[in-house]
Amino acid sequence: MRIAVTTPTGNVGRHVTAMLIRAGLRPVLLARHPDRLPAEVHEHADVRQVDQGDRDAVMAATEGVDALFWVAPSVMVDDSVAEYERVGDDEMLVGLRGSGMPAGMAEAVLGMSTGLRDGFVPEQPRTVLTTTPTTLGAWAFEVLRPQLAR
Repeated sequence: MRIAVTTPTGNVGRHVTAMLIRAGLRPVLLARHPDRLPAEVHEHADVRQVDQGDRDAVMAATEGVDALFWVAPSVMVDDSVAEYERVGDDEMLVGLRGSGMPAGMAEAVLGMSTGLRDGFVPEQPRTVLTTTPTTLGAWAFEVLRPQLAR
């Protein structure tokens, strides 16, 4: 299985990269600055220099992969929402479908992204019992971190 990973030098992507390599896979790493990756990672991965904001470059770099672990990196600009919106919803949907993602999955991914962008608030508050692995990090940041700071 070919798995591509974005932000392989970041807080999440580097752990995903390490786990894939330890599992015996050779991930495709999309990195803006490949020189920041350790030499041993270069030996066990296919590294491609890609800016995640360049749709065509991402499409080319992920051609032939079976799965993509996409982490949206934080942006250091005054208006981060405007920065993320530079790729429109329709263009994103075309890109997701063009990469081979099934229609239902592409709609779900786009729906989650636009919901978060538009201020969606889940009905159920995040607690230890109601959180899922995908929301665990947000719960820890919103609930646990403030309690530890006391």
